[in-house]
Amino acid sequence: MLKFVKVAHLLGVVMFFGSILGHITVGFVPGAKDDPQTALFVRQAID
Repeated sequence: MLKFVKVAHLLGVVMFFGSILGHITVGFVPGAKDDPQTALFVRQAID
């Protein structure tokens, strides 16, 4: 059980920092904050 808790905690920490990194990365995409269509295009291109 303790091993499961450690793995779940590590997964949560990784997701948390990944979310922060994702938000920072989106901030560096040209026009992502200014034009919603550009942000949508970038998201569709990634998917």
